[in-house]
Amino acid sequence: MIAALLLALAQSPAQAPAPTPAELWNAGRRAEAIARLDAGLAASRDPAADRVQLARWELELTRYEAGLKHLEGLGPEWNKLRGELNYRAHHYEPALALLDPADREHCLWIVDALEALERFDEADAALERAAALRGADDARVQSQRGRAYARDGRWKEALPCFEKAHAADALDAQALFGLGQALVRTGEEPRGLQLLDSHSKLLPLLDRLQFAQQGLALEPLSAPNHAAIGDVERDLARLVPARRERAAAAYERALELAPNEQLVPIALRAARCYDEDFREPERAVALLVNCERRVADPRLAVRAGDLLAKAGRRDDALAAYRRGLALRPNDAQIRARLAKLESAASQPTGGGR
Repeated sequence: MIAALLLALAQSPAQAPAPTPAELWNAGRRAEAIARLDAGLAASRDPAADRVQLARWELELTRYEAGLKHLEGLGPEWNKLRGELNYRAHHYEPALALLDPADREHCLWIVDALEALERFDEADAALERAAALRGADDARVQSQRGRAYARDGRWKEALPCFEKAHAADALDAQALFGLGQALVRTGEEPRGLQLLDSHSKLLPLLDRLQFAQQGLALEPLSAPNHAAIGDVERDLARLVPARRERAAAAYERALELAPNEQLVPIALRAARCYDEDFREPERAVALLVNCERRVADPRLAVRAGDLLAKAGRRDDALAAYRRGLALRPNDAQIRARLAKLESAASQPTGGGR
C-alpha cells in the first residue's frame, strides 16, 4: 500500500510554484502583486527592499498614503521617493523638505508646492532656479512664469508665456486658462472667450483621462481599460486633433488584448471613431473585416455593410449584409437592409422616361 502511494506521488505532475510578486506585477495582476509582497514582509529576507518596492508600486498606482506608510522608519536615502509621494498626496510642507531642486521634475514641483502654500516670493526664486536647470524657454517653465505674471496682474507679460506653453502642450489646462484670461484682459476678447470655452470642455476630459489611466495602471493587460483610453482620446481629439493617433493606438492595443467575448464592442467603438471622427471609413471597414476573421458576429458584418453602402460600394455592402444574415437568418433589420440595397441595385441607372 505504501509503495503504491509513493509510486502515485512520483507519477503525479509537479505543482507549479506560486508566482512571485514581481511575476504578478509583470503579468498585469498588480493589486495581487502588492497584496502578496505586503503579506510576505514578516518573513522577508530583505524587508527594507520589499517595502521600498511596495512604495514604488503604490506610487505608480496613486496609492500615496500607503507608499508613505511603507517607507516609515527607512533611511534618508529614500527621501526623494518620500518627497514625490508627499507631493502627489498634496502634503506640500513635508514635500518641500524632501524634493530635490537639482531634479528636472522636482524643481517644478517645488514651485508648484510653494505657490499652493502662498509662499510666492520663494516660488518666484524657485522658478528662476528651475529656468536655469531646464532652460528659460522650456514650455513648463513658461507656463509657471505666466502664472507668476498673472498673479501680479501683469497680463501683457503673461500672454507670450502662456502662448508658448499652450503651443507646446495643448493639454496644459493651466496654460490654456491663463492664455484665455490674458487675451481677454489685453483686449483680444473674442479669441480669449473661445479659449476659455475650450478650457471648460477640456477639464472634464482630463479628469476622465486620469481615471482611465489609473485603471490601466492597475490592469495594464485589460482590453476594456485600453479601450477606455481610446474613448477619452477620441473625445480629446475633437479639441486637439493631434490626439487622433493616440486614440487609434489605444483601440488597436485593446483589440490585440481582447478575448473573443470582449472583441465586438471594442471593434464597433473603434470603427465609429475612424468613420465619424477621423473621416476614414475605409480604415473602419478594414478593422471590422479583420475582426470578422476572429469572431463570427453579425454586428461586425452589418456595420461594415452600412459603411460600404454609404461609400457607394454596393456589391461589397451586399456581401457584408449577406455574411451577417448567414449568422442571424431571422433578423428582420438585416433582411430590410439587404432588400433595400438589392432593390436599389435592380433599378436602372441614368436616363429619364
